[in-house]
Amino acid sequence: MGTGSITLTLFDVPPDTTGSIAIGGPAVTVTTTGVGQNGRLTFQGSAGQQVTVRPSTSMPGLNWTSVVQPDGGKIASHYNSNQFSATLPVAGIYTILVDPEGLNVGSMSVTLTSP
Repeated sequence: MGTGSITLTLFDVPPDTTGSIAIGGPAVTVTTTGVGQNGRLTFQGSAGQQVTVRPSTSMPGLNWTSVVQPDGGKIASHYNSNQFSATLPVAGIYTILVDPEGLNVGSMSVTLTSP
């Protein structure tokens, strides 16, 4: 058994920001204002459709950007704002999740295309 001390910091995390994005449409900006807050952009996808997510690198620090399928499972993720692609397994409403790491907050634009 160990002994010692620890310092904890609690944050009042605001609700995730939400919006929508269209495949082949204009870039959409995701802004987080509180530590622990994520951004979520939804889009309609078809089974077998390939999409490419292009996040900007304007959000300070590092973050995860993921494509989440309608049942909540992640089908693709990338760390540190790099472009990545995913093939959508089913038709439905998908989510691009922007998850800033640590104490990071800020804005990032996201573009969604289908080759």
